[in-house]
Formats: sequence, C-alpha cells, structure tokens
Amino acid sequence: MTEYRNDKGSCALLALIDTAHKDLYVAGTGDCRAVAGVSEPDPDAAGGGVWRVDVLSDDQTGRNPSELRRCVSAFPLSLLGVLWC
Repeated sequence: MTEYRNDKGSCALLALIDTAHKDLYVAGTGDCRAVAGVSEPDPDAAGGGVWRVDVLSDDQTGRNPSELRRCVSAFPLSLLGVLWC
C-alpha cells in the first residue's frame, strides 16, 4: 500500500465586513482559525464589561473529524492509500 504524508502546506484566512448589511463573512483554508473578541456589558461591573471569544471558523485539516470525513468521501482511501494528517 502506498503511504502519503502531508508535511507541507499553507493556510489563508479572509474576512469581509459588509457594513451596509452588518454582516461578517469569513473564509479559510488550512490550519488557521478566525476568532472575534466581543465586548458585552456586565451589569455587575462598574462601567465595565466582559469579553468573550467567538470562534468563526473550523480548522481545515485531517485532525478535524468533519473535514476528514469530507476528504475521505471525496477521495476514498482505496485511491489514496494511507492518509496522514
């Protein structure tokens, strides 16, 4: 059986803010992740607030179960041999 190891790669992340419609679009590939820090008022804090993090994208690698399923569906292991991620 042929063994394939992917030890090279790249990643890209793009965010587009549509201010007219107040929409945010995020596209990514590879092992990059988009996150947003969101400030929210905290009634218990005197004039302050709290920050939370929203994850906006998923890693596009074989370590992500849904991405691995997508790859195996598109390229069955019988064609690839062994997939290393």
